[in-house]
Amino acid sequence: MSRCVYILLLMFACRAAVCRAQISAVVFDMETRRCVPGVTVYVNPHGSTVTDRYGRFTITGECNSITLSHGSFEPLSLDTDAVCDTLWLLPKARRLDEVVVYGMKPKSGFDIKNSVRSAVRGAGVKGGSGVGGLDFFSAFNPKARKQAKRRKKIKEILDKY
Repeated sequence: MSRCVYILLLMFACRAAVCRAQISAVVFDMETRRCVPGVTVYVNPHGSTVTDRYGRFTITGECNSITLSHGSFEPLSLDTDAVCDTLWLLPKARRLDEVVVYGMKPKSGFDIKNSVRSAVRGAGVKGGSGVGGLDFFSAFNPKARKQAKRRKKIKEILDKY
């Protein structure tokens, strides 16, 4: 009788070992909480597999431990007892943050305000070549008086604009 019980226990133990021979898990990124495709899963003592686009992998057969490896993540080694249905990988510290570049759309057409400002700056409205901002030679030049009046009008227009 004890032999029959011993044989039955041995059969149940073998059945439990065969059920445990398949390991399935999903690999996620610890920072973004998204699945990681393309992770190489090395099986100890032999073999390897790669996760699919959903981060899933399945190992059939006997194994002692697994090692997860990916170029952007730190490698993770686990015993078969420590493997659960969800595995989290830690990103490497060398990874750079994304860079966002903002550009300004060029304005179409003619910008009157900037052209008038550059003309006024080029004409030298402020200051002058004389003492205290008085241009001595412009008093004898009638064109210079017209230009001064025109600059004054342009300045008033810009101030109102």
